[in-house]
Order: sequence, then structure tokens, then C-alpha cells
Amino acid sequence: VTTASLRVGERYEGALEELKVGDAVTRTVTIRASDTFGLALPPTRFDEVEGLAVYPAQPRIEDKVNRGRYTTVRTDAATYILQEAGEFVLPEITVSWWNPDNRTLESASLDAQPISVAVNPALGQPEDAPAQDGKSPVERLRDFGEMALDWVTDNIIWLTCLGGGLVLLRLLWRRFGPPLIDAWRKRREAAEQSEQHYFAAFRRACLSGGGDRMIQAFWCWVNRLAPGDETPELKRLVDQAGDAGFAENVRKLGHDRYSKDGAGAAPRGLDTYQRVSDFRRRLRKQRQAEPAGSGRTLNPRSSPSVNAQ
Repeated sequence: VTTASLRVGERYEGALEELKVGDAVTRTVTIRASDTFGLALPPTRFDEVEGLAVYPAQPRIEDKVNRGRYTTVRTDAATYILQEAGEFVLPEITVSWWNPDNRTLESASLDAQPISVAVNPALGQPEDAPAQDGKSPVERLRDFGEMALDWVTDNIIWLTCLGGGLVLLRLLWRRFGPPLIDAWRKRREAAEQSEQHYFAAFRRACLSGGGDRMIQAFWCWVNRLAPGDETPELKRLVDQAGDAGFAENVRKLGHDRYSKDGAGAAPRGLDTYQRVSDFRRRLRKQRQAEPAGSGRTLNPRSSPSVNAQ
């Protein structure tokens, strides 16, 4: 900082005599300077002292202008908590600045402050010794009850709102809970029996490469394509989709897997899935083109009309 005039002062809050462990001493340092701003003043550093805990406070800065002349005041403070008994010294504080009039580096110091800390009788019990307040268990229980009652009294509004909310939630759950659970359960069961669910299982079987699992999942999916309660017939599905070669592919799939000539060859998952997916797409497109009311949907067993029957 550059200034022609700078003064440093300090004060202590709290007596520096007859100090005991647990007491607090606050040291406040004030720097006053002219022709400069508070942000240019150096912050005061409060060094740590073993046996004391140091807690610096936020600095306060005041800038003033009087007839074009700037003056500023910076105040720093720190509180020392006396944690141990013994002799201690609050360190010296030095502030330096450049004097442009004298073209010299000047400094001002605040003397170190020795303090003596005595043992606090109220805190002199061994750490493992229980606190003795001279109260009986009945008195302690009564004090706890009074504290609990005071807490309830202070929070009676929030407790009332909480209790009313719980009662309202209970009534709403008794009124709407069972129907919602039943509707969710029916929706889940319908989803698990849908054509989409079985086709997804077939897709996973194809990607996993399991031959028997793939064929089993395929026929489970085909079973979901039968309209109403009809028995699924692959020929009828092939006719609807207009895919004459699909039946031959299915026959070859089973022949390669289970016949003696096929030697148990596992079908290729990705190729099989692609052929079945193309067939499903043709069948879906054909059924969507059928007149309304024909009852032939891609997922007839979970449709509302069939459930109503």
C-alpha cells in the first residue's frame, strides 16, 4: 500500500487477567490511512498459537471522501478460545507501507501480548468421569419430560399439520388405493400376455443364441397371434401376411434343429430374428388394412373386445 499517513491500533475485548480454560479473548486491529482505498490495505494476519483456537472474523472496510481527500479504515478481528492452561503469547503484528513523500518503506508494530491461562475448575474433571449434577434419576426423567413438552409446544402447529396430513393420506389410500393397485395389476398382467411381450422374449432368445430357447419362444409368440380363442395355424397366418416362403423357413428351422438329417444344428439368431420380424411387419400391415370390426388384430387376446367376450 502507498500512503503518506497510516496508523495502526488495537483493542482487546474481554479481561486479560484471571483467564481460565474455556474463556475467549477477541483481538481487534484497526488500520487508518489517507489517499488510498480500503481494498488496498493489507489484511491483518492472526497467527495460530498452540493451545489456543483462532477464529478470524470478516473484515470491515469504510471508505470516506471529504473535499476530494480519501480516507479509509480497515478493521480485522479474531477470537482466541483458550483450550489449555499455561503461559501463552499473542504474536506481534507488523504492518508495512510505502511513504511516497519520504520515498521510504515504513512499518508499524503492535506489541505481543502475553497471557496466563489457569485451569477451569468447572472443566477440570477427567474426560472419562461422568458429569455429576447432583440429580436423581427421577429428577433427570422429569427434566427430560419438561424438555420434550416444551419442544412439542414450540412445534405444535407443524405437528398438527403433519398429523392431519397423515390422516388425509390414510383416507385417500383407503378410498383410491385398492382400485389403483387392482388396475395396475390388471395392466401388468395384460402386458405380460400381450404379443409385444412375447415378441420381446423371442428377440432376447435370438440375441442370446439359444437354439431350443429360440424355437420355444417363437411358438409362444405365434400362439399370441391367433384371433379370439382360435387355435393358431401357421398357414392361416402366412396367408394373411402374404408371405408364402415364411412357412418353409419355419419348417426348415425345426428340421435343422431336431431331425436326424439336421444333426441338431442351432439356427442363426440374427437371421432368424430378421425373417420373423419381416413376417410380423407384413402381418401387422395386412391386419391394419382389414375392415374395422373384423376382430383380427395383431394382439387380439388383450384387446378390449375380446376381454369383454
